[in-house]
Amino acid sequence: MHSLPLRRLISLLAASALVATFVVAAVPAAALAAAPPASYFNGFENSGDAVSPSNSTDTQAMFDVTRVPSGTNTITSASGSSHATAAANDYNTGTLSQFTRFGGYSSAFPVGGYKTSIDIYLDMSQATGSNDLRFDWSSAISDTSVSPTAHRRDFIFSVGTSTTANQFVMSASNNAPGFPANPGNDPFMVSASGWYTFQHTFRDNGAGVLAVDLKVLSGSTVLHTWTLSDLSDIIGATVGGNRYGWLVDNGFADLALDNIARGPIPTCTATGLMRDGINLTAAKIGGAVTGPINATGCNIGAYFDATNPGSVTSADIYGANYYGVVVNAATVDVTNSTIHDIGETPLNGSQHGVGVLYTTIDQTGATTGLSAKGTLSGTTISHYQKNGVVISGAGAVVTANNNTVTGEGPVTYIAQNGIQVSFGASAKLFGNNVSLNNYTPSKVTACGLLIYKAGGVSGATKAGISYIKADNNFHDNETNICNFGKGGGFSL
Repeated sequence: MHSLPLRRLISLLAASALVATFVVAAVPAAALAAAPPASYFNGFENSGDAVSPSNSTDTQAMFDVTRVPSGTNTITSASGSSHATAAANDYNTGTLSQFTRFGGYSSAFPVGGYKTSIDIYLDMSQATGSNDLRFDWSSAISDTSVSPTAHRRDFIFSVGTSTTANQFVMSASNNAPGFPANPGNDPFMVSASGWYTFQHTFRDNGAGVLAVDLKVLSGSTVLHTWTLSDLSDIIGATVGGNRYGWLVDNGFADLALDNIARGPIPTCTATGLMRDGINLTAAKIGGAVTGPINATGCNIGAYFDATNPGSVTSADIYGANYYGVVVNAATVDVTNSTIHDIGETPLNGSQHGVGVLYTTIDQTGATTGLSAKGTLSGTTISHYQKNGVVISGAGAVVTANNNTVTGEGPVTYIAQNGIQVSFGASAKLFGNNVSLNNYTPSKVTACGLLIYKAGGVSGATKAGISYIKADNNFHDNETNICNFGKGGGFSL
């Protein structure tokens, strides 16, 4: 059993619904890094993502939660095939300590700040109007000392059932247990069951003082924002880097959690590529892309065009709602990378959310350039909304080999395709494993490989469906290969 926070500041409050509150201090300590650790993401897809307290040195997992398959308690995971559930806990008894270290603590505030986030499922059937169930979710920051007791301050979402049936109420403060409906803390109500993202943005307020924006989102839509700041929290002097994410108190029997993340605040820069009337923004434009890119809040993870060339190698790109990687009339190789969670949260029927796009045309079909070329190799693409890979437009010529492209399995909300080659584009495909693109309504077909008016598609050596089948593994798709109007041959 981990030791629990000991410091408390008792504050008797006038509201009759409230008990005494305290300022939370620190969950179990761990060695602090002198510099910010790498970005962190836990979607509970692996057995080691949820562990017991005995594994106290693990910085990658979440403690004292249970990993469960999607569909448990009729809840579909926010993304992927698994999520976690948290049993009821009471801070005062210390029976459970459900927390994450976000990959490791830090005593250094990163340049540009950072974000943390978690998806939590709110079930309106549990809000009867007469019960009183609550939880507090904190994301804390350290001070600048490299010591196990370097906790600085907590920033807490307090969430609970409302006195109005089928509603949850929430607010934000630095204290727990909290009072979600506290009229002094700008309470906010939601009334639809589903996954909600609770996001903390740690930033400089412009005068060297820490400000934290606590946002609740539904998908990519920000529903409400609270901003907390204390003049004594001086970045680099009294304020260091990230500490834990902690479910301080939880009155729900099986609170569903998913997609815990910490990473830099993406600077979403307009690319000039238009889609759905939007000048799409990207977290990274051009250059050598390696390591993690949390593109949450941006439309594109990494964008390349003729004036912004580059490469993608050993990258982990996630969070954008339109595209993971866009190669627009440029030459770019994408190798040995992971691209995932591209689309809305949760995934829905909007016709966007593509892992990798090579293109020479825009949404209207107008030409954006003469060629888009490259090799897409050794890359895993999953949890995309519409398509895993799209190669589109005359002059788009790509070799895609030894990639794993995995759809969401049988779904009712969108017809996914694993790889699409269309509108004059050419592709050489071999060694790819493409599966689980399956749309259950009968009017539209989901395809492992969609060939639509392509310039030419081949396997490792020759064109023709038989060669493509022999050189790739298309399986468990609604239709493995859909061939509509393929013409021409493949040429590099």
